[in-house]
Amino acid sequence: MSYSLCKKKQNGKYYLVLAISKGFKKGYGNQVGLGYWEDIKEKYGLSSIEDMKEIAKKVDTSLDKAIAKEEFFKLLKPTLSFQVKSNFAIRKNLYSYTKVYEYFLIKNIFFTKTTQTIWYNLIMSNYILCKTKKSKGTYLGLAVSNGYGKGISQMVGVGYWEEIKEKYSLSSLEDIKPLAKLIEVSSDKKAVKSKFFELLEPMSVRTNVKNIGIDLIYKVIKELELFSFLPNSKHKSLQEVLEFIIGTRIIFPRSYICQYKNKNDFIQGLNIKKSSIYNYLDIFLENKNTILLNLYDKLKKLTDRNEKVIHFDNTTVYFESFSRSGIRNKGFSKDGKHNEDQIVIAMATDNNGIPFHYKVFPGNTADSQTLITFLVEMKKIYNIKDVVVIADRGLSQSANIRFLEQKGYKFIFQKRIDNLNAESRNFIVQDKDYMCINNIFSKERIIESSWNKKRFNGNYRKQIVYFSPSKETLDKVKRKNLIDRINKKSIGGTICLSDLVPEYKRKYMDVDGVTVGRLNYDKIKKIADQDGFYMIETNILDLSAEKANEIYRQQWKIEEGFRILKSSLEIRPIFVHKEEHILAHVFLCFLSLVVLKYSIFKLKKFYETNGEIQKITINKFIDALKLITITQKIVNDEVVSEITNNLDPSHKELNKIYSDFYNILDK
Repeated sequence: MSYSLCKKKQNGKYYLVLAISKGFKKGYGNQVGLGYWEDIKEKYGLSSIEDMKEIAKKVDTSLDKAIAKEEFFKLLKPTLSFQVKSNFAIRKNLYSYTKVYEYFLIKNIFFTKTTQTIWYNLIMSNYILCKTKKSKGTYLGLAVSNGYGKGISQMVGVGYWEEIKEKYSLSSLEDIKPLAKLIEVSSDKKAVKSKFFELLEPMSVRTNVKNIGIDLIYKVIKELELFSFLPNSKHKSLQEVLEFIIGTRIIFPRSYICQYKNKNDFIQGLNIKKSSIYNYLDIFLENKNTILLNLYDKLKKLTDRNEKVIHFDNTTVYFESFSRSGIRNKGFSKDGKHNEDQIVIAMATDNNGIPFHYKVFPGNTADSQTLITFLVEMKKIYNIKDVVVIADRGLSQSANIRFLEQKGYKFIFQKRIDNLNAESRNFIVQDKDYMCINNIFSKERIIESSWNKKRFNGNYRKQIVYFSPSKETLDKVKRKNLIDRINKKSIGGTICLSDLVPEYKRKYMDVDGVTVGRLNYDKIKKIADQDGFYMIETNILDLSAEKANEIYRQQWKIEEGFRILKSSLEIRPIFVHKEEHILAHVFLCFLSLVVLKYSIFKLKKFYETNGEIQKITINKFIDALKLITITQKIVNDEVVSEITNNLDPSHKELNKIYSDFYNILDK
């Protein structure tokens, strides 16, 4: 199945589309709009729609519509006729530049079309290229015009176009028409033919379609001065390579080998060896703390960052291998990849969702064991104090709280309620003292903070219990769906524990040995009594229930950061194996996330300042950068023209995002 090129009348003009036939007289489907024929004809120097029908068949029908359109215009290479002057200048030993200029700017090009032949006529003292349709293909010849409408003479056959095209890697007859006019008329046909192929040999004509959206990423990197503080070294391309890796990670995330292979798909490609990329990763990692500190200082100046409040969480990132060593280890996977090696990444974001700091841990590190080391490293690098840490219930462990209280940190944690003592559970479920604000019920109490053996340590904490009717409904639906799935997999009421992924599903089960479990409905009822309830614990005693809930609900920003790392930036699976390269890969992905989130921050501020309502998502922003390209025509390794390929009208929103961001950075 392949695309067909179709046309339909719109506003008195022909609009072209790629479409897939549904069958004889059944119409077409999966249409991809290309644009008006008149515009395409002028831009690419075409004479007939027939010129494009074969190209349509080459476009992969499985591609996304936007990518399919980009692929079509990549294949549709513009003609060379307007670049003849440059080609002649290269061969000025045959004709003076003045004479060539005179031919193409003063003389007119006449043509006469017959059933089988089109004659191209410039002047009668030199050859013109003509083509004749034959059973074996299109036969080319050199001939002398006898004048307008008077035919041709002194024909010298040169061969079939199909064979010449393949041998010399040509794309269009337009590429070789200028050569015919460079050959002086002679009675020696062999010499004429030899001269033609002599001129054809060095002819190198090609077009490249390059992404230019990456140039805006380069501007953001320079605005943040990400690598300006790197020490001078013999590696002159270090900064250029790091900028390229981050730019391509944002627009077209791929492995480092694929990024290298496709380096020419982007404007300002690299000119380095493949091995240099891995060498640069080592040097880059050595300067990690310097880069992080300078980035921290820069973002304080460029944004309204509140460095006193951080949202903290962990995630796991897996490898496509099973050879455990160093930080690569087996652990509880948040991606459901329980049999593969992984690492744990801890990260904190600021009030804008822009990453603040990160740290890598071995793959078997529990969530609760990351916070203390993380905060110690943060203080060492940034020298910040009096930080408020917001985190999920997995971090609400005695050791973490003890550390925070001893070191003077403030915290706002969600607290697990399924393992509270009977007195605390009664406090939660009793209706007494609940107040309703914005359809959320809450009550609070102050408790003594204690350590080992319930010894009071002189500190106090506030516990705030919330009940949300909407959360109650959601909890019931989630549990019902989970139990239904377990029942479908069970045989005779029992189920293999290996089928319970992730492991938290076991909280509904009675485990028989190590392999089999069955649903425990007493456990299920006990958990159901907690539907809709959640608890926040903090050592900020004057914090209201409403404000505490508002602050904690911003925790989605760090969760979004991890989603972007895994989906848009494709941090995993990790394909590098050397530990230093693994750490460098994570660092580059972290910086890519910073650049991406800062870019979104700038756009949102721009629209807010201008009173515009424009919804910006990560995917829309990346698509806007991805689809903006430039077509270069290259003759003998020299760029002779560049055409910016704007998105078609159907991408109006993406065009606006790109244009607005371009203007923001251009100020």
